[in-house]
Amino acid sequence: MAVSELLLGDTEDLIHKATGWTLREVGKKDQAVLEGFLDRHGAVMPRTMLRYAIERFPPDRRRAYLHRKSNPSGVPSVAVDEPSPTATPGAARESCS
Repeated sequence: MAVSELLLGDTEDLIHKATGWTLREVGKKDQAVLEGFLDRHGAVMPRTMLRYAIERFPPDRRRAYLHRKSNPSGVPSVAVDEPSPTATPGAARESCS
């Protein structure tokens, strides 16, 4: 697991694949070890590495880990159109005329 931690920051896609494959094989022997690693590093590991590592997980567990990857804080991101505090109502309509 220490080697996998060292390779988290590697930029080579083939290293991501190989490390993910290795993690998946670890999970075949000891699922708790793999899940502990993913809980610690899943949000920051390269997506390819994560996908390989979770390949044998049930679909709902895969989605949960992939969601953590796309949203590491766990807080749902919601886009809200809020008016600027300095904007005056109707200013945008007037400028388009």
